[in-house]
Amino acid sequence: ARRRMGRSRDLSFLSAALGWSYFVAWSVSFVPQIVLNWRRRSVEGMSFEYQLLNLLGFSSYAIYCCALTSNEDVKRHYKDAFGAANLVTVQDACFALWAAAMTAAILAQIFAYAKTTTPATGTGRRDSSRRCFHPFRYFHPKVLGVVLGVTALTVLYAVAIIAGPPTGRLAVSGVPLWSWLAWLYWLSAVKLGVTLSKYFPQAYLNYRRKSTVGWSIANVLLDFTGGTLSIAQLLLDGATIGWTGVVGDPIKFALGFVSTVFDSLFILQHYVLYPSRRGATTQRRGKGPPPLGGGSPLLLGEEVEEEEGSSTVIIGDYAPPSADALFPAAASRAGQDDR
Repeated sequence: ARRRMGRSRDLSFLSAALGWSYFVAWSVSFVPQIVLNWRRRSVEGMSFEYQLLNLLGFSSYAIYCCALTSNEDVKRHYKDAFGAANLVTVQDACFALWAAAMTAAILAQIFAYAKTTTPATGTGRRDSSRRCFHPFRYFHPKVLGVVLGVTALTVLYAVAIIAGPPTGRLAVSGVPLWSWLAWLYWLSAVKLGVTLSKYFPQAYLNYRRKSTVGWSIANVLLDFTGGTLSIAQLLLDGATIGWTGVVGDPIKFALGFVSTVFDSLFILQHYVLYPSRRGATTQRRGKGPPPLGGGSPLLLGEEVEEEEGSSTVIIGDYAPPSADALFPAAASRAGQDDR
């Protein structure tokens, strides 16, 4: 067998297969939430802070991955600093770009459906007495401030590098502080921080509502699958190429590990802690989205929360209600006449 960087062609193929498998799982994981929001014409039950942090994280991760896979100068500086090639793959870059685009689409849904959604953010705040017509009222001010602040620092850091390094050469782990490689590691630190914190608003929201209605479980299951496959690929590459690449790319391991931990929590919330409050949907017989402000939610396949907070579950095909159920007053009079 032909050897490349100390491992066989079969192991290289297995690594590539794991990479594309987690890329597909993670990429598809965004679609169920988008479809669920579109069908319900609502984003209630989904933490807006989670999505805002997601956009910051995946945008940073996309720049980081694209630079480490396509810029030869950055790859050379990385190898000089760590003594080995980085383990960021084309799949990582493709996924990061796709994830940033899909998260932007979900945020667009928040802006589109904010006028018809009762405020329910990651802080658990609910205000049914009024409707919120300004989308940014749905983001917690502190979370929004952190996102804007980190974005401003990132831009200022890039401007400082372009302007030229100050007097003296500061370096961290062999990487000059005023270099593009250091800037990319700042982006990886941003993504790592987002990964460690972004799931808390959604988990807390589920806890406060005692329900996972509005939060797609298909998204969670696919995200869990992608995280597991990503860790498997990284461990395989580390064992067959060298662990230096793993140490030099902590964000990839953290992304897979933290996502699997929190996905396990979401699965526990959905199937064990709040099973009676899961919404079920029926299939619509027509095409296109349900009309706004009209039509039975049961007929339109929407998830329905009862006044007590529990969800109506529909199993099988929809059966039209009887005449007695539709006209109880007439049925009562008919019964009295019979007597």
